[in-house]
Amino acid sequence: MWLPDLSTYSGPRYLALVSAIEFDIRNGKLQPGERLPPQRLLADLLGVHLSTVTRAYKTAISQHLVYAAMGNGTFVSHPNAAPKLFSLAKHESTWIDLSVSTYPIHADDQDLSETLQHLCQTRSLAHTMAYRQWDDWQPIKDALANWFEHQHQTGKVNTSDLTLCTGAQHALTEVLASFVSKGESILCESLTYPGLKTVATQLGIRLIGIPMSKTGIDLIQLEKKLKQGGIRTLVLMPTLHNPTTMTMPIAEREALAALIRRYPITVIEEDVYGPFAKHPQPAMVSICPEKVIYISGLSKTVAPGLRIGAIFDPGKQLPFGEGHWHSTSWYVNPLQADIAEEWLKTGTALKRLQKQKKEMHLRHQIADSFIGQSETDEHFSPHRWLHTQTEQQSHILANLLLSHGIRVASDRVFSTTATPSPSGIRMALASAPDHARLREAMQIIAEVRTRL
Repeated sequence: MWLPDLSTYSGPRYLALVSAIEFDIRNGKLQPGERLPPQRLLADLLGVHLSTVTRAYKTAISQHLVYAAMGNGTFVSHPNAAPKLFSLAKHESTWIDLSVSTYPIHADDQDLSETLQHLCQTRSLAHTMAYRQWDDWQPIKDALANWFEHQHQTGKVNTSDLTLCTGAQHALTEVLASFVSKGESILCESLTYPGLKTVATQLGIRLIGIPMSKTGIDLIQLEKKLKQGGIRTLVLMPTLHNPTTMTMPIAEREALAALIRRYPITVIEEDVYGPFAKHPQPAMVSICPEKVIYISGLSKTVAPGLRIGAIFDPGKQLPFGEGHWHSTSWYVNPLQADIAEEWLKTGTALKRLQKQKKEMHLRHQIADSFIGQSETDEHFSPHRWLHTQTEQQSHILANLLLSHGIRVASDRVFSTTATPSPSGIRMALASAPDHARLREAMQIIAEVRTRL
């Protein structure tokens, strides 16, 4: 029977028990589907009050570590909690959810209404209900190519090298499904975004995390791994890395380009946050186009529900023929494509990006006033990384915040290695409903942080 040693954990006893559950799940001592001891029995064995165990189990359930089966007990959940970050919790007045990196929603946003009215006045929307031919997608591809060139620093984009997708997540899935075999291993940063972890699980791909330096992936450690051979794919987010917001400077990008040219490795560059960078850097695809497959979309920079993205493969490394390209475009919603095209061509997309950058600048200033400024390039990023000294501290901090009604994402959600590094929590500043609630959350975070 599982019996943890709570003496190694600081903080309230119920949070110590949550940390013990989380730690033993990760080290394999608790297996998915394993039943935890009955609450009253565990309370007696640990010498704590029954309410302590009850509260700990409820907290562990809310964090998706375990689940309760009515009449049967409490069981360890399956390990991949990353998909939970794709859905905000239902609104509760006592909760502030900072766990999902998203676009701040404004109640007075009339862009879509005005665009639909304009489209109805200038053309018939009946064609959006019909299948589209190859040439029908050219206008949106032209608009996306121009957006990538000017807002994502990709360099010249030939539309013949673009494959339309329903957002960057779809693009990532298409690339990995076409380029990587089931059971194969790929490299990525030691902390990576939940979308990659989810797709890897779906496709049966193993992620091998490379340690990170202060500005991104550690090139020395990366080369050590490349020298061992056997791996041909690296997934990377060099600009406003999620979750840490690190951005690789130009010197390191050029060093990375020189490195990957020496080895049989292809880089998949994920760049959904590129336009938010305070100091924009050229995308890796512009530096080393023959070795980089680039993916991005509009949901992070223009509107969350605008699921339009693309794969840019200038080196023609993917086995995408006309048939594959056409079948991939079937997933694209024609009406959304028309809206995206209109916004990109009329400047509405740029206006929305600039408005969001202004809003995020204000939100980071609020965060600065409570927790201090960060050294990373997060000036306009929808989220922010708060470092902790150790992994255990990040878990304790996340659990303490949860007990105060603040949801954040701890380093373990993003980790691809046994020990998350760097340690910390990600706070999605954009998901706070307004400035007042964000100030409330930041004040609580600042106060709780001093207790560690």
